[in-house]
Amino acid sequence: MNTTPPRSSPVSVVNITPPPSTPVYAVFVPASVGSPAGEVFKTLREASSFATSPLPKRYGARFKRFINQEEADEYARNGIANKASAAINDNKEKVASEPTVPYPAPSRPQLNEVKRAIEKLDNKQFEKLSEENPRVLINTQADTPTIIAEGCRYNALHLAARSGNLFVTEYVLHLVQDHDKLAKIYGTPDVGFRSAVLLENFLTTPDKGENSTPLHFASKFGEDKIVALLASFPMCNLNSRNKYAMSPADVVCERATVTGESRVQRSANIRRHLGAYYVGFYRSSDGDPILAPPTHRYPPRVRDPPSDAASLCNGNARNVLKKSPVKIAPLLSRLSAASTPALEQIETFNLKAVAGPFETEEKASDFYALWNSTGKEIKLCDAFRGYENVGRQLAQDHEVMFAEYCPSIRSLITTFDPDDDKFYDAEEGEDAQPGDVTLLCNQPGDVILVCNQPEDETLVCNQPGDVTLLCNQLSELYIATPVSATSSVFCSDESDDEEYRTPPSSPK
Repeated sequence: MNTTPPRSSPVSVVNITPPPSTPVYAVFVPASVGSPAGEVFKTLREASSFATSPLPKRYGARFKRFINQEEADEYARNGIANKASAAINDNKEKVASEPTVPYPAPSRPQLNEVKRAIEKLDNKQFEKLSEENPRVLINTQADTPTIIAEGCRYNALHLAARSGNLFVTEYVLHLVQDHDKLAKIYGTPDVGFRSAVLLENFLTTPDKGENSTPLHFASKFGEDKIVALLASFPMCNLNSRNKYAMSPADVVCERATVTGESRVQRSANIRRHLGAYYVGFYRSSDGDPILAPPTHRYPPRVRDPPSDAASLCNGNARNVLKKSPVKIAPLLSRLSAASTPALEQIETFNLKAVAGPFETEEKASDFYALWNSTGKEIKLCDAFRGYENVGRQLAQDHEVMFAEYCPSIRSLITTFDPDDDKFYDAEEGEDAQPGDVTLLCNQPGDVILVCNQPEDETLVCNQPGDVTLLCNQLSELYIATPVSATSSVFCSDESDDEEYRTPPSSPK
């Protein structure tokens, strides 16, 4: 008997995997009174048809594709697949939420009242309206100026420049730079970037009719003070063009209502701030000079000290004065100050002289080079007026307007004008004869020096016994003389370099 075991047949192993889950589509309808409940559908067509039906669409229905039936049911009931996704959605909503502005959107009657207040120079009414709702000036939704006049799309700065309202111009520019007020308007303390954007938009936004900026309007209507204020901001474009391809310098006083000398003076003041180059000269409180390179704008009144000593003017006479004895009388010397200046005053350089305007940068650069290299002997002999004297003489030779700082009136005065050959205060516009020197003091006991003729000098002192006041005034005086005369007065021959005058003894 054959006992061989039967051969076993091969066993086939079948890899049974569950079929992939059929996708389902869950529709969620936000909970609301009368809204339908969410449902789960097997096809996209059914879900889309249900979500876009009138009633679910009215309540904001939305649907989503799922593989897991449980997640689909959860989404249809609550609108979220799981708690983790709910937390993510909450964080996204917190990040994307905008701060609530506490002021309502301005109405058309409110904007009309603001427009009338600006044009009629009713500053109290304008301030009242702007404080009640600052959004009449600022569009908080786009960080842009509010359009007050819809036809030409004028904002507050356009209207102020056209009507010559300096108060509104200063108010608007101060408002957009005040972070505390902007934080109150926007309802958030993060307003630094908004402030910069608002300031640039106010200064550079053109109108719809002529594509003119506020600077165009201020220049066209002869508002020199507004031009000076707008041009003082670095982001204000002095060369912007309107639709006629004209810059603010091309439309100076075209529609100005003033006439005569006042119109000429305003035109000169506006051109001083637009489209010209200037060379400024600065001094610190202890006399260190700095001749600034040409600038396209009128030089600022104050500038920071240079980063290195090499930036100081060549031929600085202060080192020479420290090594050699003083050859001028003590009462007429500026070396003896009334009081020791503070450290921050010593480190600050103030504008003492300005040459210009120059038509091109090349002419300004040539004058700058001449001023820096000419008259070294005069600069060394007179450490406190040498640069000014040399610059004035160069301005006369090149027929360029030259202004100098007068300590008695604490402002710049034009000491040479090639057009009318007159001296006048650059800020007040007061004319004087070329030969006159008048120093005025507003304090009690004024000391006035009047020189009607070169040989006639009259000194008037209201308080003869106040010697200190007289000495302080005399220490600030100088008489403009030609360069040759200045050199002969302050510089002596080489033969008496070792000699110097002994100061007089103090009265007992």
